[in-house]
Amino acid sequence: MGKKGGDVSDSSRRGFLRKGAQIGSLLGLGALGFESQSAKAQDSLFIEPPPTINRGPIFKRVKPAAALVKAHIPVLQGATSTTETQFKILIEAHRVYEYRIFDPRNATRWVAHPKARHGVATSGALIDHLFVGALEPGREYELEILVDGRLIDRRIFSTYGLRHFSGRPEGEPLRVALISCMNDRYVNDQESMWAAVAKSQPELILFNGDCCYVDQRSDGTIEGMWSRHLTTRRMLDIFRWDRLVPILATWDDHDTGENDSNSSSPRLGPAGEYFSAMFGSDPVHGMQMSEGLSFSYDIGGMRFVLMDCRSGKTRTQVYSQTDERWLQETLEDAPGPVWLVNGTQFFGGYLLGAESVEKTSQSQLARIMAMGAGAGSKHGKKCPLILMSGDVHFSEIMELERDLMGYRSYELTSSSIHSRTFPGQQFRSHNPRRLASTSRYNFMAIEMSTSRANRVEFETVSMGAYEQEFFRLKTMVERT
Repeated sequence: MGKKGGDVSDSSRRGFLRKGAQIGSLLGLGALGFESQSAKAQDSLFIEPPPTINRGPIFKRVKPAAALVKAHIPVLQGATSTTETQFKILIEAHRVYEYRIFDPRNATRWVAHPKARHGVATSGALIDHLFVGALEPGREYELEILVDGRLIDRRIFSTYGLRHFSGRPEGEPLRVALISCMNDRYVNDQESMWAAVAKSQPELILFNGDCCYVDQRSDGTIEGMWSRHLTTRRMLDIFRWDRLVPILATWDDHDTGENDSNSSSPRLGPAGEYFSAMFGSDPVHGMQMSEGLSFSYDIGGMRFVLMDCRSGKTRTQVYSQTDERWLQETLEDAPGPVWLVNGTQFFGGYLLGAESVEKTSQSQLARIMAMGAGAGSKHGKKCPLILMSGDVHFSEIMELERDLMGYRSYELTSSSIHSRTFPGQQFRSHNPRRLASTSRYNFMAIEMSTSRANRVEFETVSMGAYEQEFFRLKTMVERT
């Protein structure tokens, strides 16, 4: 399974990160990140080489207008199909909210009622979960939000077209943004980074962990955990875009309220409830749920599988046995190429001071690789598996050798969009699988397409603020 990294205790990891932050401070980056540094000033502080893989303008396609930050009420659009979608809307508990769906084509308008309301009432702020069905495929609508009888907000949203589920025309890939580590401590940086995400024009956004740093700047109470979610939701620009984009999310340790948490954490239960209230989605067409917090989502002839790497984590496993069995069935039943999404890295055993599936359980990782070799087998197909991860506060592309699953594949690690980092931190450990990396604030913008079940073509670009591009890879994964 590759070279196993050394065993590093939790305290050692925290000490290493503190030391790294101190180094960053000496370099003029501040104790916690790059918030005070301009993008140009940061460039001179990094020791990594410039990108050399497929450099060029991002995605040579005509795209619609970018989302603009001008709305008032924080809203998240969740899992969406051709006829269904849903919203998580942050409300003030003492006010009256009404919701209407407007169809511009027919100039018709109807009332939509919340399916549920979540949160801590004493906080003064709650989440309304609005689920909307009976929509038409590939259509643009508007969500109208009335507060105390007055129209306060209007958001544009769309359903997916039939082509998203029956296969997309050649030359028209699905645009995906892979994002993790959204620390609301970095107030100024978040604005420029989310503007970069908007400019990349994703059709689907994947949050793969550390969506809210519940364990930081909290009073340690259950109510305090909810308060941290409220702060993050109010601050990040993505939740105020006037044009919404469907978001699928899974969690990692900071979301659970404890650094490097596992199944024994006493905060896991309420943290899971709050995370689901803020980021969870009810099933729509093409979506399958595990008994835990893992789920799969089919779109564009591909399957995205977002794993819960915390609820079942112990000293010897990352996923519960129930979720592992569910994963095997989900991969065997795959209709086409599979993107397996996790909070921590899969092949991170090389990395000093970091968690990974490889470090916790090489045997479980070996079983997942065997599942990758059998993906699609239920229908007599040979579907490739590609890995996605985050957590480590740098981004990298790893090339996975053919011996692991019987075909060449990749692990794409995207981290962090805005959270603690320092120059060259990825080089503290040698990774023989690494093709390219960056420790700057970034996310991965990915265009992917498949014309048959055994092949996926994709181009991934590590993007920063102000049109910075750190590395790019255009390739394919194919099974023969």
